Amino acid sequence: MKSRGRNPEERSLTMGRHFVFFYGFYKQESLSALASLPVPLNIVSFLMRPILYFAYGSNMNLDQMAMRCPGAELGPVGRLHGWKYFINGDGYAGIERAEGSEVLGCLWSLKEKHWRALDHYEGVAGGHYERIELDVEQVALGVTVLCWVYLSCNHEYGVPDPRYQQIVMDGARQVRLPADYLPVLECWANGCLDR
Repeated sequence: MKSRGRNPEERSLTMGRHFVFFYGFYKQESLSALASLPVPLNIVSFLMRPILYFAYGSNMNLDQMAMRCPGAELGPVGRLHGWKYFINGDGYAGIERAEGSEVLGCLWSLKEKHWRALDHYEGVAGGHYERIELDVEQVALGVTVLCWVYLSCNHEYGVPDPRYQQIVMDGARQVRLPADYLPVLECWANGCLDR
């Protein structure tokens, strides 16, 4: 799925299956050209990784990811436009399309073994979540990267277990999501009745 409304003059940099979009950067360059751009080299290096994952729920939690995906590398904060966060009928995090809304989370650089582990934990084979590619904005740079994202197959609203909710909130603070976004997550502790 691709986000809409991009400038038609925008050009992309190929990164395996992933793309970083630089507005006004019209000539296609090699990956080595990224190093010459006036952005932090550690972020550029991260965005050049072959597999990126956007986490918006409990997989923002550093302790949980250390257990599920040892060696996974935490990246910067990401923003998904046109989606909103919710807790599904099973009590776990999900996102759904919503014009004018946004979901914040973090990016992870993963290896193939990590994807196998995450697919297992997210219950992909059992139809609990599906993994798709979406364009995610890297907030600090304002560039867009193509990331894998898990979508809940349960679209009903529910209430999380308090322990799960705490894992999500701890993770949000660990990856330094903006303070004004935290109420979006906090309100679901009791089912977010004012949604």
